[in-house]
Amino acid sequence: MRRLLLWIHARAFHRGLHGAAHIDRQRQRALRLAVFSFVRMTVWLLLIACYALNYLFPGFGWTRVLFASVPFVALISLYANAATDYGAGSANLAELTAGDVHDDTEHTRAQLGVDFAAIETDIAQLAALQPGTAAQELAGRIVAKLRS
Repeated sequence: MRRLLLWIHARAFHRGLHGAAHIDRQRQRALRLAVFSFVRMTVWLLLIACYALNYLFPGFGWTRVLFASVPFVALISLYANAATDYGAGSANLAELTAGDVHDDTEHTRAQLGVDFAAIETDIAQLAALQPGTAAQELAGRIVAKLRS
């Protein structure tokens, strides 16, 4: 239990940049969540299709019995609760990751020592210009600022 509390504390007050291993774990978690979601959707769509085919073909009568059974309805209710909680947990992990990314971005911005306000102003001016020499000169200045 203490180890869990220490991990929660470390995640809540993370400072510094994340390493490649941490980012890879986040990507793997996101990929597993996406695959799990597509598998669930496929299974539900197949069950719904079989239930609809029940009214056209007599070979799918088992779906009517399945959908009418109390244990199946109870299982669906439990699954819905678990899936909702799983979705909330996934959203919380996404929010935690977004906070980490924001922290990393601000840390990097401070370490670079670049005047981002001036660059953003130049980019806004560049967007307002018509293509031509003035736009090319301003784009060249922006590139020089980013490379310095």
